[in-house]
Amino acid sequence: MKQDLRDVHNLLAFMKRTEREGKTDKECTKRLFKTSLDVASLEVVLVDTTHGTNKTYHNLFSILVDDDFGKGQNVQHSLGESKTKENLVFYLEELKDKNPATEDIRGVVTGKDFKDRDMLIDALPQAREMLCQFHVIDYLRSQVGSRCQRGSEAKKDICAVPQLVMKAESAKINKAFSEDKFRSLGSNKKGPFFLYFEAN
Repeated sequence: MKQDLRDVHNLLAFMKRTEREGKTDKECTKRLFKTSLDVASLEVVLVDTTHGTNKTYHNLFSILVDDDFGKGQNVQHSLGESKTKENLVFYLEELKDKNPATEDIRGVVTGKDFKDRDMLIDALPQAREMLCQFHVIDYLRSQVGSRCQRGSEAKKDICAVPQLVMKAESAKINKAFSEDKFRSLGSNKKGPFFLYFEAN
């Protein structure tokens, strides 16, 4: 018997229907917000904005939290013409007004291109801002790749270093990665490549 993707989607839709059968959309939404905001207690939220992903080029500003099952749940979507500081402040103020649990936010994860960090600090002073690991590794790889003047094999090895450094589980492992990075970069502490790695 051959399965196709449509069968999987139909099965998931059926499971969702039976799970919330007899409840109105309002009840389902209220339950989702109560579950994701009260139970998850909003310790860490992810703030991200799309860029040019629809016909009108509006930005979709999203705030996500992890639910009890470790799955990301949207707690707010806002659609705006531009990613200005005023719009972002408005979106965060709306979240704070509608959800008293925002007092519990202790960490905000953003992408590397999120330029209005001061606005986040003003809106959520109790939270610590963290950069998304995926965005940082992707950015470092692109920077390393564009600046590397070596052969393709050396370039491939050097591009793998940022991910290894980010995933280091101890200071000892991090030191070993740093020493390996230093050797990979030609053991030249004054070289532009080494200086770039040290700065970032």
